[in-house]
Amino acid sequence: MEKKQFLLGMLQLIDVAAKRGTWEGNDLEFVAILRKEVVEQLKEFAEPEESVETTPTEEESDNG
Repeated sequence: MEKKQFLLGMLQLIDVAAKRGTWEGNDLEFVAILRKEVVEQLKEFAEPEESVETTPTEEESDNG
């Protein structure tokens, strides 16, 4: 299994289990730390946002 798929599965598992009330109050701190770490590792796989600056084409610059 690819690391990205594994991390996405872990994140989904944590979120679904939280909705279902799986953990008791004293468990929540550890679960929150684990979830935060998973999210941080997933950021490695995110493509950097490209700020695309478009330049006018010749047709656009002739019309304007």
